[in-house]
Amino acid sequence: MKQIQRMAPLMQKVLIVDPAPASARMLGDLMRSITPLQMWTASTTRKGLDAARQINPQLIFVELAGADV
Repeated sequence: MKQIQRMAPLMQKVLIVDPAPASARMLGDLMRSITPLQMWTASTTRKGLDAARQINPQLIFVELAGADV
């Protein structure tokens, strides 16, 4: 948690790639409680790659179990 707080000023754009919407929402809520930021989510790794190319996030969380890439 302390590591994330130190990085918080550098995190303006965060992408969460997770097929479970509830998990993505929970992680997003946790991140927003630490620092104000822009948050994007994607339900597949393929969509996550497309989103990452478009938004150029500073941080990407990826659920690797069952990854489709």
